Amino acid sequence: MTLVAAVLARARQRPSVRKQPSRSRTFALYLYSELGAFAFNRFGCFPYTGSRARLYVGRTLRIARKFRKPKAGLSPTALTDLSGIRRVYLAIFKGRILMRDLRSTFPIGFGIVLALVIALPALLSAAPKHYLWQTNSKGNDVHVISIPEHTVIKRVVVGAEPHGIATPADASVVFVSIEAFASPNGELIWIDPRTYEITHRIDIGPKPNHLACTLDGKWVYVPCHDEHYWVIDAEKREVVKKIKTGGRPHNTTISPDGRHMYLSPIGDPRRVIIVDVRNNHEVIGHIPFSDSVRPPAITSDGLRFFQNVDNLIGFEAANILKRKVVRRVEHTIPDEYKGKPSRCHGLAVRPDQKEIWSCNVEHKIVHVHDITKPDYPEIAAIQMIGRVYWLCFSPDSKYAYVAVRTNKKVAVVDTETKQIVTHVPVGDVPKRNLVITLDDTTAASQ
Repeated sequence: MTLVAAVLARARQRPSVRKQPSRSRTFALYLYSELGAFAFNRFGCFPYTGSRARLYVGRTLRIARKFRKPKAGLSPTALTDLSGIRRVYLAIFKGRILMRDLRSTFPIGFGIVLALVIALPALLSAAPKHYLWQTNSKGNDVHVISIPEHTVIKRVVVGAEPHGIATPADASVVFVSIEAFASPNGELIWIDPRTYEITHRIDIGPKPNHLACTLDGKWVYVPCHDEHYWVIDAEKREVVKKIKTGGRPHNTTISPDGRHMYLSPIGDPRRVIIVDVRNNHEVIGHIPFSDSVRPPAITSDGLRFFQNVDNLIGFEAANILKRKVVRRVEHTIPDEYKGKPSRCHGLAVRPDQKEIWSCNVEHKIVHVHDITKPDYPEIAAIQMIGRVYWLCFSPDSKYAYVAVRTNKKVAVVDTETKQIVTHVPVGDVPKRNLVITLDDTTAASQ
């Protein structure tokens, strides 16, 4: 008994030797764990159950620390989003991961991984996609352009002289105003951005211009050539109110919080009218400007309002809370254009709130100003191929889209380098445009 006890005691003193997992097993565990996290984040479910789930979840962080230099060149935190999964997909099919090692370690798990890899293209296709919608004011159509490919994927025939365009936050519908010069009345139309079908249209006031809608898409404000802004209930598809502003109602802007609508009529009013959308569409104030107001822009915090105005090659900046202009900004005119008349028509704040871009029509220039500084210094002047009349940006602020009305093209500008990347051919006299975001690529396949 003494000998047996001694042997057992010695065995207890001997350090245990635990077999370390192989590199392929480590990677497989890590991969399954990360794919599980991806599935949970993306679809709200975890694909493993029981002891397997506890194993993968419990070991994810430890494995990530251990597995620092995988053959596929993957970061320990790279696989929880679509870009990381894409890299796994490419790595496997480039042969940089030994699939026979994965098969030998986890046959069942390998099947799960392989199924997810095969399904990867479908998962990637579910990523949000951006599209530029460009109206053609002297034609009868709207062009839809894919981003970032910058190719026309659809031409939608809408009616004579489409002018304004707007969409709610969820991009469930696109509203377009039809100016219809030959008709006593204009139209407002509803377009499904996934099927490109016109789902509804109603008659409104004469020669409607640039409209805006609330973030939820319930209310649409349309400026018409009868001194009134027409307010339409988009759910009931009926006109509920007309707001008289005088002048020639021309442009409309929704506040970032969706509470107020800013009306910019051309002419004697020389002011922007502020409307409380939630309080029976009542006028609650005005912002006076130095001359007839043209295209506007607003910052994302809802505190600064910018206006192109007549007789100024530049813009004016107003404090919305104080309801007064606080700075008048003039563009720098190149020597070859000095003395040549021009005007500005087209103004937009970059989504990242760093710059404001302004279209100088006759000089064929887009001027860029820094809005992070109080004096709004001009930092670039981009020469265009023709007269420019409107612009907008991609949501990530990477591209600007400038409507070149005299050349039937949209200029795509890299906002970082301030260089024109390409020109996209569109219709007759392109003016208003906007970028919409869809949650899938249904539209691209039509």
